[in-house]
Amino acid sequence: MLELFKPIGYVHSAKLAIDHETSLGGGFGFVTFVTKEDAQKAIEERNGYVYGQDKCTMKVDWVTRRTALSPRK
Repeated sequence: MLELFKPIGYVHSAKLAIDHETSLGGGFGFVTFVTKEDAQKAIEERNGYVYGQDKCTMKVDWVTRRTALSPRK
């Protein structure tokens, strides 16, 4: 995942969600950029980006917090 975002700007951290039972990727992750401008550029350049052998389409957006009572989707 880091390799997909490094060309955009300075990445502070990149974390891929892992299913602890299967040790496989959970289908999502989080990338933090040093600047808000680089984060916005990542959204513009990587949202809808198709990657991998399975031709997965990436959804990139700002993180929003769920309230404690919000059900998971």
